Amino acid sequence: CEAACRVLNSQVANSGKETQLFEQELKMFLERQDAYIICVSSCTAALQLALQSVGIKQGDEVLVSTLTFVSTFQAIKALGAIPIPCDVSINTGFIDIEDIKRRITSKTKAIVPVLYAGVDDNIYEIYKIANEYNFSIIEDAAHSFGNKEIIKRNGILCFSFDAIKNLSCTDGGAIICSNIEIANRIKDLRLLGVLGDTEKRYLGQRSWDFDVIEQGWRYHMNNLCAAIGRAQLVKFDQISARRCKYAEMYLNGLNNINEIQLFPINTKTAVPHIFPIIIRNRS
Repeated sequence: CEAACRVLNSQVANSGKETQLFEQELKMFLERQDAYIICVSSCTAALQLALQSVGIKQGDEVLVSTLTFVSTFQAIKALGAIPIPCDVSINTGFIDIEDIKRRITSKTKAIVPVLYAGVDDNIYEIYKIANEYNFSIIEDAAHSFGNKEIIKRNGILCFSFDAIKNLSCTDGGAIICSNIEIANRIKDLRLLGVLGDTEKRYLGQRSWDFDVIEQGWRYHMNNLCAAIGRAQLVKFDQISARRCKYAEMYLNGLNNINEIQLFPINTKTAVPHIFPIIIRNRS
């Protein structure tokens, strides 16, 4: 409440200083000083901007996990690209490596593995495939904020800060990448394609004389959401400890029930967002 009132009293709710501070604090929290973090309006926006920033365009094919929310597909479709659904492992819910290989064509330009329930089984095999074929990898990490392993990777990660996620801004998302050219392009694209507008807004200014050279979007994170995110980030260790505690209770309580198959959720490295189970056929 205090964070929200601070922004409302300032009468500057648009993207600005709070957003900049949130990005800086996320970088410190994730211990990724070598990376660039760009906050946006949602994870769907993050996925679309990330795909556009690596050159995905109309007619390109993007391999994507079938086990996901419709937003992952919509982010691809928004650019005129074609989502190609790939099967997932029955044991992990993660995209199947062999099905990826079967669906590669001359039009394939990227892979969007979905870290469903925070599971990223065999992710480095996907990176090998991407390197072999020169594909881009955009990780849909909407379920995975707080995972200590995924932030070590040098791909492009997209997080969700929706109201029900591990860290919440009420609504929002973030992109993490290691490439300065991609990061700068995303910053411009999230502010309607206005070149260099992020830096001016962070100084409390606006670009009134500007250039736009490609299609951009109104996908920035506003100061109000950023302020709430900053307040939540301070409490994240407490929030994540509670989530892990409850997940461990479920793991221990359900582990010996024959009709139930558990997903491989590792509370030592990840912060559980959801706790899916598979009901086995009794026959």
